[in-house]
Amino acid sequence: MFPSDPAVSAAQLRASGFVQQVLALIDWVGDGRAVTSTDVLRPAVAKQAYADLGLWQWERDWLLAGGMDLPDDSRMDAVLAQTGLSGWRTAADCLALDRVWLPAIASGLIRIHGSLASADRSRVPDTDAGWAHLGQMLLLALASRSRPEGAFDPLLGILFSLCGDAGEPHTETELAEWWCASPANALASGLPNRELARQLSDRDLRRCLVMFGDCGVWRSDGKLAGTEVGWDLALTLVAALDRGFFEEISD
Repeated sequence: MFPSDPAVSAAQLRASGFVQQVLALIDWVGDGRAVTSTDVLRPAVAKQAYADLGLWQWERDWLLAGGMDLPDDSRMDAVLAQTGLSGWRTAADCLALDRVWLPAIASGLIRIHGSLASADRSRVPDTDAGWAHLGQMLLLALASRSRPEGAFDPLLGILFSLCGDAGEPHTETELAEWWCASPANALASGLPNRELARQLSDRDLRRCLVMFGDCGVWRSDGKLAGTEVGWDLALTLVAALDRGFFEEISD
C-alpha cells in the first residue's frame, strides 16, 4: 500500500490531465482500433487519435521546453491541432500519443489481440485504493517512457524536494539552480563548456516539468508544491530503481 490516504491521492489522480487523457484514449479506442505488428496504432489511425484527443497543446509545451521558438498564432495552432508539428513515421515516434498509449497498455486498460487494440474498462477502478494503485502503475510507465527523452533524471530529486518531510514549495528557477548543481546531473557535471552544460541542464529540467506537469504529482501556483500523489510516486520510483525495473525494460 502507499503511505498517502487513498481518498486524497485518488482524487488528485482522477483530476489530473494525464489520467483524464488516458481515460479519453481508452474511450476513443473502444471496441477496436487497428494496430501494427509492433503494438502501436497504425499511422493513419494514430493521426486521427492525435487530432481527436487534442494532443497538440501538450506537444507544443514539450517543444517549447526543448527550446523551439514557436509563434503565438491561433491559426497555426488550429492547423497543428490536426497534424502536429513533429514528423513521425510510426505512432511510437509521436511522444504526445505514446506517453498515454504505453501506460494504458502497461496497466491493461488497453489490450491487443492480433491486429486490433480494444479498451478494457473493467480495469478502471471503483475504489479509492484501486485508483491509487492504478495511478501509480500509469505514472511508473510514464516515467519509463520519459527516460530516453531526457525528462526522467531530475524527477526523483524534484519529488523529494517538494513532497518529502522537509519538502517545501519551489519556483522553477530555484529547481533549475538545484538541478544544475546536483551530483545526479551527469550532463551538467560532465561537460567542460559550462554555458552549454547549463543550457542542457535547464532544458532537461523544463522537459521534466512538462512531462509530469499534468500528472498531479505537484501543484503549481507561482511555486511548485508537493502532493500526496507525488510523495507516493517518489517512493514507487525508489522501489523500482532498487529492483532494477528500468534496467529490465531497457534490456
